[in-house]
Amino acid sequence: MTSKRCWHCMRVFTSRGPSHEMRHTTPRILPRPCGFASLTQLSTAARTGKRGIFPSMPTYSGSCHCKRVQFRVTGQLESATICNCSICIRKGFLHWIVEPEQFELLSGEPELVVYRFNTGIAQHKFCKHCGIHPFYTPRSDPGKVDVNVRCLDGVNIDSLAQNPFDGQNWELAIRSAHWQTT
Repeated sequence: MTSKRCWHCMRVFTSRGPSHEMRHTTPRILPRPCGFASLTQLSTAARTGKRGIFPSMPTYSGSCHCKRVQFRVTGQLESATICNCSICIRKGFLHWIVEPEQFELLSGEPELVVYRFNTGIAQHKFCKHCGIHPFYTPRSDPGKVDVNVRCLDGVNIDSLAQNPFDGQNWELAIRSAHWQTT
């Protein structure tokens, strides 16, 4: 019997019995649509090609400040979103939302701590050592990964188109969010 940590709820569970995702019964906790219980499983699948990789797109490396949490993201980074909600403005988060298949956590899963507030859907992940928020599960797209562009190596953020998002009026703003309408 092996135990694993569910990336969605951070609970430890065993491989015996019904699927862990079936245990998510409250509406505040949604199962990962990709079917993987952890980002480590997702990373393994990405490396082996099980979920598909995007070979023609650029790959970016990223990390927290102390480099205990390291990851890779594959995709076309042409723009980022700036949110003015209470948490993003304090963190200085510059958003790039990607599909789970485009994200690979290389190291540091045990070093991440999750902070939730309001609806509890968003899972704000930060390194428990240096406090940096390199990526998280967004409320707007709980089946995706929201990467902090500021944590990517070698990215000139001044060269990116920056799209504003009125997070202070989240419910109204999400209806016309650029990534929701395209």
